[in-house]
Amino acid sequence: MDPELRQMLTVTVVGLLLAAAVLVLAVPRFEIFGDRVAQYFADVSEENGVFHVSEQYVYRLSGTRHLIYRNWDANVSLSALNQPYVRLLFVSCPSGTIPYFVQVQRRDFFTVERQVRYYIDGRWVGEPQALSRFPNLPVEYVHEAEKPEVGCVSTTGVLPPGDYEMNVFFDVYPPVQCDGHYCHANVSLTGTEHFDYQHVSLHFDGADVQDYIQRPPSWFLTLFGLPGDRYLEIETLLRPISGYPFVVPTSNVPQRFDAARSEDILYYFLYLLAVLVVVLIPILVFAYWYFFARDRPDPSVPDYLMNVPNPERKPWMVNAVFDDQPGRFSRDAFAATVLDLKERGVLEISGKGREAQITVLNVPEDLDEYERAVIRFLRAHSPDGKTFAPEYLKAELHSASDAQFRALQRGWNYITGDSPLAMRVAKQFIHFPSGMIMATVGLLAFLFLLVWYMNGPEIAGWAGLALAVYSLLLVRLPPDVLGRWKNGYGREYAQWQAFKRFLSDLTLIRKYSEQFQSMWHDWLIYGTALGVADRVLEALREINIPDVDTYYSMYSTVRATTDSINTAYVVRAAEFAAANAMRAAGGFGAGGGFGGGGAGAR
Repeated sequence: MDPELRQMLTVTVVGLLLAAAVLVLAVPRFEIFGDRVAQYFADVSEENGVFHVSEQYVYRLSGTRHLIYRNWDANVSLSALNQPYVRLLFVSCPSGTIPYFVQVQRRDFFTVERQVRYYIDGRWVGEPQALSRFPNLPVEYVHEAEKPEVGCVSTTGVLPPGDYEMNVFFDVYPPVQCDGHYCHANVSLTGTEHFDYQHVSLHFDGADVQDYIQRPPSWFLTLFGLPGDRYLEIETLLRPISGYPFVVPTSNVPQRFDAARSEDILYYFLYLLAVLVVVLIPILVFAYWYFFARDRPDPSVPDYLMNVPNPERKPWMVNAVFDDQPGRFSRDAFAATVLDLKERGVLEISGKGREAQITVLNVPEDLDEYERAVIRFLRAHSPDGKTFAPEYLKAELHSASDAQFRALQRGWNYITGDSPLAMRVAKQFIHFPSGMIMATVGLLAFLFLLVWYMNGPEIAGWAGLALAVYSLLLVRLPPDVLGRWKNGYGREYAQWQAFKRFLSDLTLIRKYSEQFQSMWHDWLIYGTALGVADRVLEALREINIPDVDTYYSMYSTVRATTDSINTAYVVRAAEFAAANAMRAAGGFGAGGGFGGGGAGAR
């Protein structure tokens, strides 16, 4: 599989998995963990100001429970009251449970009075009668009700995980505001503290209804369900009613009703936006790559090229721009440049293994920035200022302090790693929009987290976290993956790749070796820059090119030198990391223990 395609598929799949996690954690419709209401159906009708409600719940319990319930933020009674109230009519419970009803009255902040009834054999009875019939009734859980509540309690003491259906029938007598021409009533079926409702179906009609508002709207409930922190309500504009006991005189009822339509629109918009953004961003980034940034075959470029596509390009530039990771040097850039400078009489290479040496013979004025950086590196780590030896650098690393090591490492990375020079040169050939894309995703993550912090929908917080993680994945992508070639340089890139394929094919090199004997020095140098020098040398040795053994030995020396330097840096970095870890642990005071850590549960 193409490396870019593999990288983009990995990032996109992880981004979509993060989006799926957000949906599962924050959207009731897709919830798969925890207790919830899997199905909720309500049939509501209005007649002369009274709202008749029939509810059906299907509870999905993931753990062991003792009862299921629904409560109200209003007075609830089995008989008529002289103030706005809810009148409980009937409760239907699943097998193995019985209905219960708790009337709650709060005398003051500390004192709560509860009257508990159980429905047994067609009538409401007190707790002693219920316990005499069902000794294992978990009454202590019923007594935990903080609001007027009706529900179904297990007669055996526990409800195992599973689905349970409960039906509740009641009438709502709300306060009704009237101005002589119109009346207004608002009936809430849920408050802001309840289970998530996955699938919600609400039907409403009314004999006196002129207009009504449903919150959340039907489209929101269909797409997402009802989050546990949201109310479900019906606000109505009624024609004048007569004989209703709880009328409150009010002015401008129609105007107030129209003004109420705009409430909560921002919440629903933000909720929908969070879902769309967290799902679409990975798809849009992949689409951008596929249609605009993806490397496409150029039909005008053959699959294999035997000539160096552009001899004006320095080997290090080919490595930084036209190899596998544009904008970054590999060790091949250093090796190819050393070989090139040897060809031009600037350096001399001698010895093998630990005895390897690279001597600076002269420094021409026409050297470019990278070549001068290589010369500076070789001279800086030479005992005599001219002859570089890996063993001398190893000794420097061994005795270096932490700060000195970081400086040495920066010098090596400047010519063999994530170098600002490599990126600066690559930007002359490639548009790198990845920074803008990452900034956009990061900004969206910040805005959603800010919305959540300012009491916005919970899903905004989850979406912000998911986008933040996704932006970190984008940061890890090589910049060229989302990059676009400028001014037709994509064709030159295709030519260099075709040249690399030629150099990697031993059969083709053997076939055209006699025709291109005068070019094999260039093959070796640019093959080194493209990371295929081993294949070139193997083929050249097979066809007995004159002096190739000398160059094979010279390349092996340079390659061994780069490997030796890199290994020395890795080893020394590990030593510093271990020393720092020892200093950071085992000290005095809070957090000073060695090892530590751990997770737990209760």
